[in-house]
Amino acid sequence: AAEQLESASPGGMPGHELFLEHVHPNRAGYTLIARAFFEALQSKHFLGRRARVELLAPWPDYDSRMALSAFDERIVHHTVQTVTMRWPFVERTAATDYRRSYSPTGVADSLALLVSRGASWADAKLRLALLEEQSGHADSALVEYRGLIRDAPFLELPNRLAGRALLTLGLPAQAVPYLEHARAAQATSEAAYMLGMIALKSNDFPHAIALLDEATRLAPGTPAPLYQLSLAFGLSRNVDAARATAAQVARLDPRFPGLAGWMSVLGMRSP
Repeated sequence: AAEQLESASPGGMPGHELFLEHVHPNRAGYTLIARAFFEALQSKHFLGRRARVELLAPWPDYDSRMALSAFDERIVHHTVQTVTMRWPFVERTAATDYRRSYSPTGVADSLALLVSRGASWADAKLRLALLEEQSGHADSALVEYRGLIRDAPFLELPNRLAGRALLTLGLPAQAVPYLEHARAAQATSEAAYMLGMIALKSNDFPHAIALLDEATRLAPGTPAPLYQLSLAFGLSRNVDAARATAAQVARLDPRFPGLAGWMSVLGMRSP
């Protein structure tokens, strides 16, 4: 890989365009090294094995799949600054404690500094993503969730939260794979409910009923899945089941939004 690093560097001398300091590659450096190793294996015919190289994505796709966010880059910045302000990067007499002297500029910057000090990257990333969601920035939250999924693709929580963010962004088709991964990892009422709502809006009533029923069983005291289940029954012309389910909602929350009108449609007395 040395030749590729040299040819990609001004004057043939690798520097900050490919390295964080004198040892660790940056994002572009890692991508270049990965490509160099791949091409070396390819030139040797994968050590006697046949590979379908036509299935490869363009190299920029692999770079984007690192799912690195501005928050991740900020953690790296703080870590590099901490190291390079010490010996042997500077004289011992000129060394400074970057982390002690630095003043964070906001919540994200504060969390990044804490991670550079040793706090949990996953916990900080999740906290930041939830704050982004609460602030109405589902797109920014999604970037953080995808980073968590990259490191732990089979965990339930980041997949469910990524699905939720995509639904907020009005992208149900993209949300479904994340929610199905979450549901496969661990059954939760929220994932079943969101998948049920997607099926309901697609007029897939049998699937919607199964999912919404699952959501109600996993959270029996929650009226929202029951209400949507009653709608699904009604839309599939199972009036008796729609009425029975609406009555359950009325017992849980007589003032649930939309319930009175729906019960009237079903020929029931409003609560």
